This record gives sequence, C-alpha cells and structure tokens, in this order.
Amino acid sequence: MKTIEGYLFPKLAAIGSKSEGPAYFLQTWDKKELTVEKKTHPWEEDAALHRFIARKVKIQGESAGGTIKYDSIMDLDAPGELIAGLHLHLPDNTLAVIKGFIVDTRIAEPKKLKMTLSLYWPYVGEWTGTAPTTQMYDFELFAPSGKSVWKWSKCMLFRKQKTKVRLPGLIHHEFSVEWSYFDRDVEEDGVYKAEATFLPTGKAVSLGFEVKFLL
Repeated sequence: MKTIEGYLFPKLAAIGSKSEGPAYFLQTWDKKELTVEKKTHPWEEDAALHRFIARKVKIQGESAGGTIKYDSIMDLDAPGELIAGLHLHLPDNTLAVIKGFIVDTRIAEPKKLKMTLSLYWPYVGEWTGTAPTTQMYDFELFAPSGKSVWKWSKCMLFRKQKTKVRLPGLIHHEFSVEWSYFDRDVEEDGVYKAEATFLPTGKAVSLGFEVKFLL
C-alpha cells in the first residue's frame, strides 16, 4: 500500500465510441502523469474520483506500470485519522451499586454495562490498516485509584497473525461489548474511566463515569 500525492485531472477517453467517458490522471510533483484506474464502466464517471477533479489529493493504493489502483482518496490537507468515539449505555452517566451486597452467583444474573466504540472515516473510499493479531479492538475499565478492574480481552485467545482491516468511508462503524458484574465486584466509588482501543491504529478513546454507593 502506497500513498501518492499530486493533482487529479480528467481526460475524455475513447472519443466517438460507445465507451466514451472520463479517464483520470494524477500529475505528481515530479511532473509524471499516472493513470488512476476507475472502478466503473469505461463510459461512466467514477464518483469517488470525480468529486476530487482539479484538486491536490493524496491517494492510497497500489501503483505499477504507471497505473494506480486506488483504495482511498482525500484532499491533500485532509487529516488522515479515523474519528473515534466511545459511548456508555448508562443513564445520567452514573452507575449505582449497593456496597458489599452479596448474592448467590449460582442463581443470580449479573448486571451489565454496555460500551460502544464508534469509528468514522469522513472520506470517499476505504480506510485501511493492519492489526497485529486477529483482535481488532479492546475495552478496559479503571477505578479511581487507577487500578484496572476489567479488560474485555482478558482470558481470550486471538490468532497471532497480522490482519488487514478495511472500513468503508462515510459510514459509522460500531463495536460493542458488555461488562458483566455483581455489586460486590465494585470496591471503590468515585469517577471511573472506560477506555476503548482500536488496535490497527493503537489509539485509545476514553470516557469517565461515576460510581455511587447506595447504603
């Protein structure tokens, strides 16, 4: 996968034939002209490319023999990062627990806190990256003291092979997990931190929430 920068422009190809239509080219900074292979019929516009005509762009894709097979395209000055967010399915962002409350875990159902990592690529095309294993994301909870109280991936097994990840642009992608707990598992009150990490980028997003003990 390469990132190639330049100026995108069209030419009319196959003039006078049934295949007449736009062809796309990238003029690089060293004045070369590379063909950008479109993903439509010869007579059709490629919407992903056409919106960037007459603009300086950067293209991610494969290049060989003077032709670029693109995966994504964006304005040259556009940020290249995914937009990430974290949502806790928690009313008023507060978790109420009964301190030291003991139940028979053989018959009682645990409580659940749902967390959702959202990712958004605000460009036409695809965001592409590589995860170090088959695991794509992780979630972790930290007590006010900084102690890790739960990690989603703990005791899970993932294949140790690099995994290519593709996220289509202009679509919200969501990944949700649940923390199952009993009141007795919560030893501290105060502000906790939930953290979600998207492993292909290694970047984390966090959100605080309050735990209140009920007497």
